Amino acid sequence: MNSILYDLSISFKYLPRLFSLKMSRTRLAVLVAVIVTLIYVGYLVAPMFMCELGETEIPSELKPLYDMYSEWLSEKLVEWEPSEWRPMMFNGHHILASGIMVQYTDEEIDRLFLDMLCELNVDTVSLYILKMNYDRYTKRYDRLIQMIREQGKKLILHAYALPRKNETIDEFFDRLLEYKIFLVEKYRPEYFVVLMEPSEIGGIKMPVEKLREFTIRAIEEIKRVSPDTVPLFIVHKWELNLLPHFIDIDGLDIIGINLYGIRGIENVEQALEYLKEHGKRPWIFETWWISQKKGGEHHIWFRDCYWQGIASKWIRAITYLVQKHNLEGNILNPFFTEQFVYCNGKTNTPFEQQFEGIIKALKNGDRTLIFQEFKKLIEDVKGYASQI
Repeated sequence: MNSILYDLSISFKYLPRLFSLKMSRTRLAVLVAVIVTLIYVGYLVAPMFMCELGETEIPSELKPLYDMYSEWLSEKLVEWEPSEWRPMMFNGHHILASGIMVQYTDEEIDRLFLDMLCELNVDTVSLYILKMNYDRYTKRYDRLIQMIREQGKKLILHAYALPRKNETIDEFFDRLLEYKIFLVEKYRPEYFVVLMEPSEIGGIKMPVEKLREFTIRAIEEIKRVSPDTVPLFIVHKWELNLLPHFIDIDGLDIIGINLYGIRGIENVEQALEYLKEHGKRPWIFETWWISQKKGGEHHIWFRDCYWQGIASKWIRAITYLVQKHNLEGNILNPFFTEQFVYCNGKTNTPFEQQFEGIIKALKNGDRTLIFQEFKKLIEDVKGYASQI
C-alpha cells in the first residue's frame, strides 16, 4: 500500500511539468497514460485505503473492544499458527440471496455476488432458504442453484421455516420435514443442514427430545431420497449442552459449531475433542469476530471500515484453530460476506445507506481488505495441500 501511494505522489509531482510543456503527440500520450494509470490504481486501492483510514477513526466508546480483539488475535495468531497445512475447505455464503435478503435483491445481484464468491476459489456456496421466500422465489432459486453448479461449486443448503400461530410442535416439525425433504430431492445438495442452532426456533424454545426425534427422521429421509447428500447438524457455541443428545444418532457423522466472538472458545475446543472421542467429525462452521446484534438491537458500527483488519485476522485465527484440532473435512464459513465488497467509511452510517452502499460496491466490482486477505488465506492452504 505504501509503495502504491508513493508512486501516486511521484506521478502528481511531475504532472504539472507535463502540462507546462509544449504538447507533442508523444508527450500527450504520456500524459493520457499517467492520468489513466492514476484513475485505475486509485480505483483498485480505494477500498483498502478507506479501511486503513478508518482505523484512525475508531469511536472512543469502541476503542476498548478494538484493543481487546487486537491483543487477543495477535496472541492466537502466534500460538495457533500451524507448522504445516492440513487439507480443509472454505465456503462462500451467498448472504444476499439468503434469509430475508432475497426480498431486497434481484437476479443481477445473485449473479454478481456469486461471481465475487467464486473469485475467492471457495469449495462450496451456501444458501439459507426460508420457506415463505422459496414459495415466492422458486424460479429465481432454481436459476441461482444452476449457476452455482455451472461454476463447479458444491452446494450447502439450509432450508428452514418458522412455527405458525396455534401450530403444535409436532405439526411444525412435520411441515418442516416435508419442506426440507422436497428441496433435498429436488436439488440433491452435497451438504444439507438438518437443524441449525435449534434450541429456539421462531422465539419458541424447543424440547430436546423433539429435536432428536426430528433429526433421526430427517436423516432417514435424506438418505432415502439423496444417498450422497451429507447431513449436517449445527449448534451455536452456547448450545454445547445439546451435544450429548445427538452423538449416538446413526448417519449423523458431522456436527458443526457456529463460533462468534472470543467468549467461550475454551469450551468449544473441549467440545471438538468430545465429539471426536465419540466417533463424530466436528466442524467449526459459521464464524465471525462478533455477531451483528446484541439482543434484538443491531450494531450500527458493525460494518465500519476499521473492523476490516480485525475480521481478516479473525478468519485466519479460526482457520488456525481448525488446523490445531485437525478437523477432518472442515468447511469454514465466514458468515458476513457482504463485508467482502463493502465497509462503512463513516461510523453511524444509517442502515439504509449501508445496504445501498453494499449494492453499489458490488456493481462497481469493489473488493475489501477482508476479501483480499481471505483469498490469500485460501491460496496459502490450498497451495500447500496440493503439494502433499
